[in-house]
Amino acid sequence: FVRVRVRDHGQGISPSIRDRLFERFATDRKSPEQTGLGLAIVRAHIEAHGGTVGAENHANGARFNIKLPRESSGDVLGVNEP
Repeated sequence: FVRVRVRDHGQGISPSIRDRLFERFATDRKSPEQTGLGLAIVRAHIEAHGGTVGAENHANGARFNIKLPRESSGDVLGVNEP
């Protein structure tokens, strides 16, 4: 597996959305530009490739942990590789 960790130095993940963070339309903001689809799309793509994604708060913001297999186990994109 390959592990990728992305960290920011913002406000962190709000407790009001933490359990639904990767669900479609999950948002704690009122702005019409924020649909709450971004992280659901991220999760769908990572899981389609046999990986996992999670998130947690750290001392100065949020951290996203991604784990992907080194090799794809299927024909995920409709292209067969040799």
